[in-house]
Amino acid sequence: MSDGTKHDGTKHDSARGGAPSERSPLDDPVESSGMPASVPCPFCDSDDSDPFATFGGQASTAQYYCNACRTVFEAVRWR
Repeated sequence: MSDGTKHDGTKHDSARGGAPSERSPLDDPVESSGMPASVPCPFCDSDDSDPFATFGGQASTAQYYCNACRTVFEAVRWR
């Protein structure tokens, strides 16, 4: 027995005669284009930082790790 899923991941819609249902924008992966690859460390002013976590204490912040002073800090994700 089939669950109605086609090979491309879409499902048959029996109400519309078996036509595939439209994909929701929520099905697409989220890209964090608003998150810079590196930001200056607020403690030592080094530019040698890497993303540590996509979200910090707030939804609008991201966590970074400073390779120079080995500190985790938060920065605003969108500028």
